[in-house]
Amino acid sequence: MSPDSDDFIFQDSFSSNLNGVDQVKDQIINLCSTKTIDSIIVGQEFIRFYQFSPAVILQNSTELSDYEIELVRVNSNEIIKFNDGGSRSDAYYIAELLKSDGHSENVLQNEKYLALQRLTRLRCDLVFSMVRAKKCFINDLFYKVNQSSETDDLMSNSRIIAIITEDLTSEGIMKMSIDELLSYANNHGEGSIDLKNFARSIKDVKHHAYVLDQSNNNSLDIVLSVYYKAIRTYQKTLRELDDSIEHILNSLFEVDILKSLPGVDYVYAAGIIAETGNVERFDKESQIASYAKLGGNNRSSSVNLDSTSRPHSRDMYLHQYLVEATNQLIVHDQMFADYFERQKQKALTNPRRRALTLATRKFVRVLDYLLREHQTFDPSKQG
Repeated sequence: MSPDSDDFIFQDSFSSNLNGVDQVKDQIINLCSTKTIDSIIVGQEFIRFYQFSPAVILQNSTELSDYEIELVRVNSNEIIKFNDGGSRSDAYYIAELLKSDGHSENVLQNEKYLALQRLTRLRCDLVFSMVRAKKCFINDLFYKVNQSSETDDLMSNSRIIAIITEDLTSEGIMKMSIDELLSYANNHGEGSIDLKNFARSIKDVKHHAYVLDQSNNNSLDIVLSVYYKAIRTYQKTLRELDDSIEHILNSLFEVDILKSLPGVDYVYAAGIIAETGNVERFDKESQIASYAKLGGNNRSSSVNLDSTSRPHSRDMYLHQYLVEATNQLIVHDQMFADYFERQKQKALTNPRRRALTLATRKFVRVLDYLLREHQTFDPSKQG
């Protein structure tokens, strides 16, 4: 498209594979040889499967190394602003957006972080699946135990699940055994849990998990046995995945910075590094917060979070890892613990959620400074 008009310089369709990317590259090289071009902007609609490869291949091309190439990921809601209801393709509207210089910041990931990102995102998905399996297991186990329990004032199954999910993070639930989760709910809730009866039932479930056949006609026992085996499989898979993540992570300089933060281990460090990549991709810390779906006003640490709405088309994996890491900081660092408690006291509704969001925003500001300055965390310099 011409910069001074809506006329096309070139228009065509290409296949969504490496051959298609090579054909696009050949066309760019041809245009560069016939026109005076100093820089190239590559605009690409954000689709998870194609969020990096075509644009990064063009940027790394030796044939285009003489040109300054800017990579821009365009969200669908930005494209819609330029759509006049005509029959033109999305590529036309992306070109219109780039020509207007109204595109958002570059958030395309650098290739060296992508292998780590694949593993950390898979890990996050597995943790969510494992947490769901544990909650379903406890819910069904409750009905099995409740049928034979002689204890009065038993805590309801919904209350058990509420205590676990409200007070513990996904990572915390993942790391605790079923017995530990039940003990935690028993210690932190009103009412009681028949722990002895639960323990006997769990022992029966473990037995059935290894002798599951047609002789086991109790459907509830079958369900519990399947969940138990699934949880064991998740545990084994996560251990293997963590070893692979740690191996890749050790080659990145950011790991020492993040692991210097109290309570932030290699799992949280890996997830944050994989999603943010090079912090220089972001102009300021508020862009990281927005990218991670951390709502609220970006201008102040005392923001009003009465509105819980968050921007769309952002990175929920980064959100999850930042929140998990902040939870650890609240436990292991006094400054974050005090800040969290102050914000809880100020909140009118949902105090823990709002305080945690604000603490996470504070963590983003600290993280942004440390990564830009290549400094490790020094508790003595906390202000």
